[in-house]
Amino acid sequence: RFAVRPVFGGLSAAALALVGLALALRLVWGLAHPIAPADDFLEYHTLAGNLADHGYYGLFDEPRAFRPPGWPLVLAGAYWAFGFHEQVGAVTVALFSWGTVVLGSLIAARTLRPPFALAAVALLSLMPSAVFYSGVLGTEFPSGFLMLAMMLVMIGASPRRWSGLLLGALDGALLLTRSDLGIAMAVVVIAFLFLRRTDIHDRRLTAGLAA
Repeated sequence: RFAVRPVFGGLSAAALALVGLALALRLVWGLAHPIAPADDFLEYHTLAGNLADHGYYGLFDEPRAFRPPGWPLVLAGAYWAFGFHEQVGAVTVALFSWGTVVLGSLIAARTLRPPFALAAVALLSLMPSAVFYSGVLGTEFPSGFLMLAMMLVMIGASPRRWSGLLLGALDGALLLTRSDLGIAMAVVVIAFLFLRRTDIHDRRLTAGLAA
């Protein structure tokens, strides 16, 4: 009963403990593991550092907008606040990684039976690849966070103005981070709005006919 009884946000005490452990593991890994960005990760790191320290978006003293600006802007905020260092970026990624755990756990609690939801939380929290990859300065974790945030909104809301605006804002942020995923999620949102509105109209029509 301890493992499945909801305590907060539909999550059980055991699930909350796993979510807390997920945060601890990611922060320890992000702080303790040496980071050496390379390839596109190095470009994100350099773009963010130049923006934070010198006020321009580019590489090697030359303005350049080849990479989408969303993730470098977030990293630049962290570097501006805490200093231009790889470990600051790693901790920022670790927090986004943990955010995906939180959002995924809430989705699991709302869509799965309690034992299966707990198993999903355990996988999200403790999967080694998710923990050890969370120090890499790529777009995967901010993109995953935004996608799960959109899914949580769609699961918990009927199509209203506030949910549409929120989904639009989240997808806009996703487009600025990973345009391919942003386009894919835009299609999902359009389908969600159409299907939910169709469902509402069908229910109203059925109620009218019954009356």
